[in-house]
Amino acid sequence: MSQYRATISYKYFENSFKNLVTNCSNLIPTWNGLRFVAIDGDVYLLPRNDELMKLGFSGHKINDKEETHSLRMYTVTATDAISMAPLSFEYSNTCDEISAAVKIVTNTAQKNMVFLYDRLYFSTALIEAHSQTNSYAVFRLKSGSTFTEVEDFMDSDAQSRTVVIKGTKFRLIKTWIAEHDEPV
Repeated sequence: MSQYRATISYKYFENSFKNLVTNCSNLIPTWNGLRFVAIDGDVYLLPRNDELMKLGFSGHKINDKEETHSLRMYTVTATDAISMAPLSFEYSNTCDEISAAVKIVTNTAQKNMVFLYDRLYFSTALIEAHSQTNSYAVFRLKSGSTFTEVEDFMDSDAQSRTVVIKGTKFRLIKTWIAEHDEPV
């Protein structure tokens, strides 16, 4: 089998994966009637070949004239946080996790779904995607946000605050992570 893997495209399994996810979505467990979906990105190294290079994949830039030999594929995966079942997957030859996450939310959000995000995902595009799909989101934030409402809260002594950002109400809560010794 390993001798033939280069001739088998992932597209061969794409419809089977989508059918499996669609047919099993009612079997995914909930907590208090809510489905929790974790979204996060990753980078995979791909072997350099002409086909992938024609698709726009490239290595990591070292300087203006050089890049690493291995090509990079950027992915964003939505995973059911309770069962760990994969729900959706997007990939790209460029690093744009927010656009991929917006696409996942737009295509998979259902009633009573809560999406969980790590830092750097809090953006106008995702706020709008959740607003349009009537889904919920929990974002991990830290200082350095582009939203003044978040920065004002981080600079304050308050432990929690409700703010409206882009017409959507958010509950901000401060907690400390011991190894960072700063609020997040």
